[in-house]
Amino acid sequence: MYVTLREASHEFATEADSYLLHLAKVDGSEDFYVIPVVLNNNDRYTQLRIGTHTNAPTAGNVLITESGEYAYTIYGQTGTSNLSPTNGAVIGVFEIGTCWVADDFTGYYFTDSTTIPNSFVDGQ
Repeated sequence: MYVTLREASHEFATEADSYLLHLAKVDGSEDFYVIPVVLNNNDRYTQLRIGTHTNAPTAGNVLITESGEYAYTIYGQTGTSNLSPTNGAVIGVFEIGTCWVADDFTGYYFTDSTTIPNSFVDGQ
């Protein structure tokens, strides 16, 4: 998961040691809190990883049994084990968005099936 958390961190006086990720299926059937593993955190983007095949939320893993669209909220926090957005360790909301969780992984990029003609007319 690639997000832009460094931009949001400038709004808060306290630096985040870790993040708390809340995933909620848009139909309301599943709801998770997990501390994602930070793979990269620079000025351009933050790369987070969560495993979806076991239930160990403080180790970056949740057991997601249904694919589909999920809403996410990412909180910055000063602790590395808190799983509650109302805990005092939470600095604030860093990003809100939606993501798609699929039961099969086909890669980071989608294959574009657009046909591009091999000749064109220059509009002089």
